[in-house]
Amino acid sequence: MPISYKMQSGMASANCDATSGGVTTAAAMKAPTITYRRTSVNVLIETNPVATNTTTTMGVSNATPNVGDVITYTIKVSNAGPSAATNVEVKDILPAGLQFVSSTQVLASGNILTTTIPSIASGSFIDLTYQAKVLAPTGAVNEYQNKVEITKSDQFDPDSQPNTGTEDGQDDTAN
Repeated sequence: MPISYKMQSGMASANCDATSGGVTTAAAMKAPTITYRRTSVNVLIETNPVATNTTTTMGVSNATPNVGDVITYTIKVSNAGPSAATNVEVKDILPAGLQFVSSTQVLASGNILTTTIPSIASGSFIDLTYQAKVLAPTGAVNEYQNKVEITKSDQFDPDSQPNTGTEDGQDDTAN
């Protein structure tokens, strides 16, 4: 009794007939009809991907400042590992009610503050600080709500996606 089967892969397909005798041998197979398709496929397989677990938290020197006060924000960027985190980019977009004053650790371009941390060892953290002046209220929504996000890292973080915004509830954002 002939057995008919079809083999397929991304590169070729084959139709074969073989006779049943409990075990199908190469001698029992008829010549297959093989159709090849030209395909270019690039595959990257990492057998031991490097992973980190980076998180941010933010604190402020005065949670109830007056207009005109200069307050200090501290951003803690932590790495729970298991690997060192390298080239970790952090971005803080200041809300309308705050004006950047100074820092030795972050760069300011308008209301956007950024920095790149070269390396954070597993189990360690880096504190970033800057000063901001409290401006008079304008009535803008959330004009004093400050948020920070990790926007890039060289390593994979299994529980967060850098640069996806501060409203996604991931541990790479803080307010």
